[in-house]
Amino acid sequence: MWFKMIRKERGFKEEEFIRDFTSLPFSVIQATDDPEEKLEMFTTLISDCIERHAPLTRTKVTRPPAPWLHDEEIVGLQNQRNVLRHKAHSLKTPDAWQAFRDVRNRLKTTIK
Repeated sequence: MWFKMIRKERGFKEEEFIRDFTSLPFSVIQATDDPEEKLEMFTTLISDCIERHAPLTRTKVTRPPAPWLHDEEIVGLQNQRNVLRHKAHSLKTPDAWQAFRDVRNRLKTTIK
């Protein structure tokens, strides 16, 4: 399953974010001499502030709608296929299955 992470923008209050961001204690970064640790502290401060004001949300990515599947001919063939499938399962005769397969194949060809 494919997921996309997005920032939630509804309810984002820019003034509160700016106020919170300007009050971040960047002075704690100067407490250490290790550049790796400084970078880690810097990114943690900023990402925590962003996460508080615009948290990531998980969104399922789906296929775009297929408008050609709403054609009257295709919808009619789909309905006919469904009826014949039900009939083939209930009757279990070779003729019923062949009728179902013929309509199914015609539907596939029409869609292509």
